[in-house]
Amino acid sequence: MMKKPVSCLMAVIFLSFTFVFGQYEDYSYRRNIEGIGNEWHRILLPNDLLRKASEDLSDIRILAITENSDTVEAPYLLKITEDVIQNTDIPFSIINRSKKNGEYFYTFEISSQKPVNRIELNFAETNFDRMITLEGSHDQAEWFTILENYRILSIRNELTDYKFCTLSFPEVQYRYLRLHFRSADKPQLNSAVISEQKVTEGLYQSFNVVAIETNQDREAKQTIVKADLGEYVPVSRLKIFVKNDYDYYRPVTIKYLADSSQTPKGWKYYYRTITSGYLSSLEENIFKFNSKQLSKLEILVSNYDNAPLIVDSVQVRGNYFQLTARFPQAEKYYLLYGNHDTRPPVYDIGYFKDKIPADLTSLSLGDEQKLVKGALVEPEPLFKNPLWLWAIIILIIVILGWFTLKMLYQK
Repeated sequence: MMKKPVSCLMAVIFLSFTFVFGQYEDYSYRRNIEGIGNEWHRILLPNDLLRKASEDLSDIRILAITENSDTVEAPYLLKITEDVIQNTDIPFSIINRSKKNGEYFYTFEISSQKPVNRIELNFAETNFDRMITLEGSHDQAEWFTILENYRILSIRNELTDYKFCTLSFPEVQYRYLRLHFRSADKPQLNSAVISEQKVTEGLYQSFNVVAIETNQDREAKQTIVKADLGEYVPVSRLKIFVKNDYDYYRPVTIKYLADSSQTPKGWKYYYRTITSGYLSSLEENIFKFNSKQLSKLEILVSNYDNAPLIVDSVQVRGNYFQLTARFPQAEKYYLLYGNHDTRPPVYDIGYFKDKIPADLTSLSLGDEQKLVKGALVEPEPLFKNPLWLWAIIILIIVILGWFTLKMLYQK
């Protein structure tokens, strides 16, 4: 009879601690968080952690273990150090459309005194190649050159649909802007957007390309470039350097190695598309996409009937991922990850971003520790305070003594 109450007591103790840690038992990894001295801190997530967390990083949790072994979840905000682009449209009106000596002129009157650095043109024609001159004036009597021989282009056929009609230039502040160009056919300017674009450059990390290989598929009329990064890294930006010095515009598809399998004929590799677009001599050939953990890239350039392009090199870069967290008072702090079935956390601090201090110190993470499925997050002795241990021992002795006396009286 004595075994049953003792077993029940131990079951209660076990269940109470399982309740505290049970919601975190499906996590696969943890790291100690070190150097906490204030309420707010930043944590830069290392690349090897990103690969083992869920793809959207929604499984990351910060746990604080108090002196009484209570578990508190520390709220955080995830920041990706990407470019921030802000466009401000500037009001204007087209006050002149004219033609002189084979040139077409369009004059814009700016309604405000704000600077501009970008004009997007929308022509009705779908196929053209024009060299633009852009000028500015305060009084329409004296004009100053802003851009000269600036190429805009539109191609649409059964194989290609490409348009480059954006004028980019250093900030200027004129009351009047005038563009003109030669054209054999009468152009039709449907609309334009004049704006000031401010770009706050994000922080990027550069990754080494340990090997690059270029092949020509004569039958498919494709240039195939394969780049090996040597390890899995979070890639979100790719710049392709083309050696050819003539004008070109070719469709391009960028893929990453998603899987592989061994067959009797050797290894078979499976690539998935990240993004696609055009390689053009008019642009920088920078391709941006959502961050992806990858180790190998494949670039497919469609040459059609043109001579193959020579890809000289590629530049591979990626964002940093940073946590801004508010830490409660505790003895131990852990960062957990590796639970692909959990939901994203919802914290109040997302509504009060303006109250987060600007000057935050960064914390360091300890080495990765793999967790056994179902193991407790806190591996230290269950009763860190000896008073807890003595209290349990005394309670067990009292219960055992009570049942002993009860049995003696029954006899």
